[in-house]
Amino acid sequence: MNLKFISTFRSSGKNNIATKGKLRFKYEVTGTKSELADFKESRGDYYLEGDKGEPLFNSLNYVGKSPKLVQTQDGRYIADTSALDTANSLAEQFPFLASELAKDTLKSVMGSSATAVPTAKTVVEESQGD
Repeated sequence: MNLKFISTFRSSGKNNIATKGKLRFKYEVTGTKSELADFKESRGDYYLEGDKGEPLFNSLNYVGKSPKLVQTQDGRYIADTSALDTANSLAEQFPFLASELAKDTLKSVMGSSATAVPTAKTVVEESQGD
């Protein structure tokens, strides 16, 4: 299944008061009829539909413009954030690559229309000997 980013909104906190007022990211869910039926069943009382009856998925985190939706071992559906997780791990392991990884990851999750991320210039001063 796939997700397609639609919009952002502020949570009403209806299902979880701790999320009231927090920014949420709304995605449309696409897939086969059987996949969508399974998604609906797995969401239970938390299943949401848009104005045209399309299934919706909300996240507290931006997970990309059109990520995959994957099923966990316990039957829940989550956004596939493996590309973001990998980039984060590499940035932690190799801090000197963080800027380049951020650029590549941004292009990946935002799509081809993403612009380059400006980077801060580093000034290295050489000590002047007397």
